[in-house]
Amino acid sequence: MKKNIHKIVVYILLAAAPLVCSSCIDLSDKILALLNRVTEAEGLVHATNTTINALYTTIKALEQNDHINGIDEIKENGVVVGYVISFTSGYYVNVYNGQDGTTPIIGIQQNTTNGFYYWTIQKGTASPTWMTNSFGQRIRATGTIPKLKIEGGYWWASYDEGSSWQRLSEATGEEGSSVFKDIDYSDPYFVKFTLFDDTFFRIPTQRGFEELAAYCDNINTNIIAYTDILNTIDTTLMVDSVSELTENGELVGYAIKLKSGKVYKLYNGRNCTEKIFLGIKYNPDVSSNCWTIKIGDKGSENWLISGGMMLTAQPEDLKPSIGVRDSSGVYYFTIKYGNNDPQWIVDDEGNPVPASIKVLVSPFKSVEILERSVVITLSNEKKVTLLKARRGTPSMSLSVAPRKNHPDSALMTFDVVNGYYIPGVVENQDYFFEIRIRDTLFNHSDLYMNVESYMNAAGISVSAFAVDNGYIKSIAPNPVKYDGYTMHIDGVKRYYYDSHFGITYHSGPKDTVKHSRIAIFLNWNNEANSLMKVIELKNQNVK
Repeated sequence: MKKNIHKIVVYILLAAAPLVCSSCIDLSDKILALLNRVTEAEGLVHATNTTINALYTTIKALEQNDHINGIDEIKENGVVVGYVISFTSGYYVNVYNGQDGTTPIIGIQQNTTNGFYYWTIQKGTASPTWMTNSFGQRIRATGTIPKLKIEGGYWWASYDEGSSWQRLSEATGEEGSSVFKDIDYSDPYFVKFTLFDDTFFRIPTQRGFEELAAYCDNINTNIIAYTDILNTIDTTLMVDSVSELTENGELVGYAIKLKSGKVYKLYNGRNCTEKIFLGIKYNPDVSSNCWTIKIGDKGSENWLISGGMMLTAQPEDLKPSIGVRDSSGVYYFTIKYGNNDPQWIVDDEGNPVPASIKVLVSPFKSVEILERSVVITLSNEKKVTLLKARRGTPSMSLSVAPRKNHPDSALMTFDVVNGYYIPGVVENQDYFFEIRIRDTLFNHSDLYMNVESYMNAAGISVSAFAVDNGYIKSIAPNPVKYDGYTMHIDGVKRYYYDSHFGITYHSGPKDTVKHSRIAIFLNWNNEANSLMKVIELKNQNVK
């Protein structure tokens, strides 16, 4: 029919060509104008139906949780007129910018009851209404694609592939595209589609999904480290080294290597304003440790449930797994346990929690890297301290032999055969001796010039007690007999320190044992490591 109209118009023009008169010229002008209008109407109908098809594909991607993995501009004469949008499923659509006009406005709205999208139509300045079929049923946006045409000066719509048509509105005035009003892809994680009736929807990008999935991997790494640390909390975990974890130049956590070789990767988020805390505490109802969850600093701590089951947190139990899933263009956090299906993480009001890399989901509130330790603050404010191991091991030896606590008294000598000092001690007297601590520090950048600063840096302390009788009156470092110096061995700067500690011992009563023994402990790394030396003194008045 369209081809016939074009032929008729052409024949009329050819027939009118020999007739050179003003009326004939007017007639031909009108015929040409008519031809142009027919051509423009055909182009408008085609463009509108193409755009409706693009909306159909886009809504289908939204409902099927498809993601956008690329957007390319469509330009005409250097001006952006639309976009080529590709999806991870392999689909792509051409979406063109809309123009104001009198074309019926095609849109979609979501049914909040079932979550599906349905077609709407707006005629003129009236409010949008649901498109309905011949049975009065709403037409699902992913089920049927409406078709439009212009006939007899009116817009017509078909909801059954052209088998029947419904008249819409008069096709008069300045025509324009009537579907997409704006497409905003400034957010790297979502593309926002605004329709001409001002409704909008968002579709996640593949980039956003990949970043959130990687972030969830970090969260699950934290969960594994958390349970491991709790299960070994009563043992000594010595830190060999700490290195920073960065993403795109931003600090996101630390890799903590223990002396055993195990590495904990602890992620503490990136300037997170919202927080979800995971924890473990004893649940008397099931007589077991169970997982807990707390939304925000002021939220209530609740038991973590998956598949209707409370998640126990014994060492042999499975660990919960955090993930993300999008629904209607929004990402939400999920929790999965074992073979159970992932479920939404919900707040105290039962609403799913939107997922973002700006939301801290962790069993750790903070990780602090100090000079001699790593302090991990858990979600329940409990602090776990992991001490840094030292490469140098200090040694302890007797620097000044025991003697009566008097400047004129003679030093005792060591009886190598019997293993004790002679002539020994008498009852109820003070005796003084001195030990020397020789130490080497590798992982300290400063040379400590006094004994106090060295002791603080090295975590050094000395303690002692009398094993058989008597007691220790005092232990004190000698600030005068202290020396620190550096040496380079194999290109490595090493710091050597000699410090001396004076110990005063008060002997016990006469009728005791033949020998008095004193146990001396050298502690370093804040008492995480120690060694012991025993000094044995002969009791002179005991046979």
